[in-house]
Amino acid sequence: MDILFIIVVFILLWVIIEVLSIVFKITGLELSKARFQVISLITHTGFTTRESELILQHPTRRRIASILMFISYIAQISLISVFLHLLSEDRQRLELIAVILVLVVVFIFVSTKNRFVSTRFNNFLEKALKRQVIKNIED
Repeated sequence: MDILFIIVVFILLWVIIEVLSIVFKITGLELSKARFQVISLITHTGFTTRESELILQHPTRRRIASILMFISYIAQISLISVFLHLLSEDRQRLELIAVILVLVVVFIFVSTKNRFVSTRFNNFLEKALKRQVIKNIED
């Protein structure tokens, strides 16, 4: 169950990064800058002054960033508790989890670097998010 949780968390983080990058792109931010800012927000590493102004001066982006910061704190607490629980388990299980974790990270890296896959995924997300934004505006 712990292994499944870790895999789900990593895939969920990857999807969150991609989805929120597209959300920031819809608000007018360049995709590469948006992806960098989302990763910075999730990891709480800070983000550069010039590019942070692009988020802070736009009310919608600022709200998205605030929500993301709050959610990422909860996610970090959950991950730390799971890892502490895993460290108390037997060594063989921990090695299996490490191997699976590496495979998930490699999958995410390869799929984001594959131009065909990442373009199709980004286009799909952008269309879905634009429909949602239009629906919310009409309501």
